[in-house]
Amino acid sequence: MGGSNPYLLAFAVGTFIYIAATDLIPELHRSNVCEGFSKTALIQLIFLVLGIAVMLSLLLIG
Repeated sequence: MGGSNPYLLAFAVGTFIYIAATDLIPELHRSNVCEGFSKTALIQLIFLVLGIAVMLSLLLIG
């Protein structure tokens, strides 16, 4: 478990960055569920992956 802690931390922080980004962009909360996979869902996925990638890169660099 000791070796996976940095990766779990990077995932958790990336998720918090995603939550903060979606709170700053309220349009991401106004999606229609009936539309299926929409542009809004893609934007949310990009923010989630971007947040995780930033924290993981900071972890590996520092």
